[in-house]
Formats: sequence, C-alpha cells, structure tokens
Amino acid sequence: MSSLTTLLSFIAVLGIIIFFHEFGHFITAKAFGMRVFIFSFGFGRRLVGFKWGDTDCRVSLIPLGGYVKLEGEPEDHISEDTAMLGDGRDFTSRPRWQRFIVYLAGPIFNGILAIAVFTGLFMIGYGVDAVLRDRPVIGVVQPSSPAEAAGLQAGDEILMIDGTAKKDWEDVLVAIAIRPDRPIQLRDGTPLEISVTPENGRIGITNKTIERKLGLFPAIKEAGAATWNLVRQTFQILGGLVTASISPKAALAGPLGIAKASGDAARSNAPIAALMFLVATLSVSVGILNLFPLPPLDGGHLAVLAAEGVIRRDLSLQVKTWIMNAGAMVLFLLIGLVLYSDLSKTSLLQKYLP
Repeated sequence: MSSLTTLLSFIAVLGIIIFFHEFGHFITAKAFGMRVFIFSFGFGRRLVGFKWGDTDCRVSLIPLGGYVKLEGEPEDHISEDTAMLGDGRDFTSRPRWQRFIVYLAGPIFNGILAIAVFTGLFMIGYGVDAVLRDRPVIGVVQPSSPAEAAGLQAGDEILMIDGTAKKDWEDVLVAIAIRPDRPIQLRDGTPLEISVTPENGRIGITNKTIERKLGLFPAIKEAGAATWNLVRQTFQILGGLVTASISPKAALAGPLGIAKASGDAARSNAPIAALMFLVATLSVSVGILNLFPLPPLDGGHLAVLAAEGVIRRDLSLQVKTWIMNAGAMVLFLLIGLVLYSDLSKTSLLQKYLP
C-alpha cells in the first residue's frame, strides 16, 4: 500500500506540473491562431477526447504529463498528409516573436501554477508563514537526531551558517539541506561553533509555524513572494553547483527523489496541502530547468530564435540539427548525473556509490 501511495502521488504531482506547462504552450499557440493538431493529457494510446476546432483534445493512456503537437514543428508528419498547408497557420511560418512567446509560455505557466497553488494554501491557512518571516529560532529538537547529538536546544537561534548570516528559517533550511558538516553559531548571541552532519538534508530541528488565513489579495502577494524566493534559492543552488561549492548529491533530485517526496507528502497529516505545496515547489524548478539553453528544452529553442533574430535570418537546417544533437547529448549527461544522484541516496546502493 505504501508503494502504491508513492506511485500514485508521484504520477499526480508530475502530471499536474507537466500538463500545466504544456497547457501554456497550447493556449498561447491557439491565441495566435496557430494550428494545434493534438493537446494530450498523458502519452501513448488515445483513450477519450473531443475536437476543439483543428485540435484533438485527448486523454491518453500513460498519465505522466502531456504534450502539444503543432503544425510545422520538427518531425511533423501529420500535416504532410493534409490539404491544410499554405494558409499561414503552421508554427514555422509565424513571426519569430510569436514562436518565442509560445516556447516561453510553458515556463511562465509553471510560475503561474506555483503562484496559484501558494495563493490557495495561504487562503486556507497552510502553516508556512514562519518559514518566510520568522527568525530561525529552534522550535523542536527531534530525539536521537544530529541536532540533539550536537547539543542544540529548543529556543536556540541560528545566527550564522558557514560564515554567512541567516535572517530567517527559509535561509537556514536551504543552507542545511545542501551543506553537510557545516559550523553553526547560536545561543543568544554567544558564539558556539558546532559541527552537525545532516542526514538526507535534515539535522532534526523544525521551525515554528504560524497558520494564518489570508484574504485573496494578501494571499496573492504572499504567493508571489514565496515563488520569487524559490526562484532565488534555485539560482543560488545552481551557482553553488557551477562553482563546486555544493555537492550534486546534496542538491539534485530526480524521479526517485520526487517519488519519495510525493509519497511522504501523501502520508503526512495534511496530504492534500502537502502535495500541493510540493507541486508549487517543483513547478518552479521545472520552469527554470526548461529555460536552460539546451535543445530540446524550451530554452534551447528560445536561444535559437534569439540568435536568428540577431542575425536577421534563419539558421540552416544542418546547423539546427547540429545544435539539437549537441544539446541532447549534454541533456542526457545531466539526466545521467541526476539519476546517479538519486541512486546514490537509496539504501541499497548508497554504500557502494560515492
């Protein structure tokens, strides 16, 4: 039952995020009058659906996200057998700025999804305000945790981690999650340097939470701030990865990590709220990831369009093919690194993988 819960939660979380991303591409293309052949929730065999103009809006067999099929996209074999060509509605015949917006819409809708979910959570009183605002005063020290072994106590305030001042719980939790074996100063301004080794990104302390229901507009404001903080944290982690100051094993999570987080959220005291919080958090990460200038990600297509706009002509098919292949190779290497990071955290393989 536990494994089934994890699997279903993983499918739901990933499905919502990817579907909303693809919906951004779909609705923007529709707004520009581009011909969209397929908008599918899921992959594989078509199960049910309906026609919206030229579009087959369908539910497919494998419920992991979805996809959009535009006329004129690479490997478009559908329009080759139709008599609808030449009317200017195919993707490649539209102005570059319109294609740019269609590609950009996916990541933007990931941000919109995060703000919408956070807004709902703030309106129902999800207890995350303290993470954003409170001073990092320890509320609870979990028994037999690294924090208890290091001598941390409820009421202690964490002032500094790794030589950098921490103003709130959000800064502290991010720093702990991505840095093993770091000194911490605390205890009413009296410096006490302690070495604590996080286990799975945690040391066994929790912040104080404040559940406060907000009205619509205050909730939207808080949701925007929460989403921006996630963006800032993501780029902070990426910067640490580039400068090798953060271990990829500590910072990266792939399908196995997401599945575990989904299962943990589903088994929490407030599963719906916890799962939606995870959706909002991961949606920001997916949006930023898709902006990387690596084909076939959206950012790769955006980079090609930007380059063509600068030189005021289309790149040759040969050059585009080379760019796509090179980007795909780099992307596969990154996927391999993420999968390695996931596997190295499993109980079965972590003793064998560095």
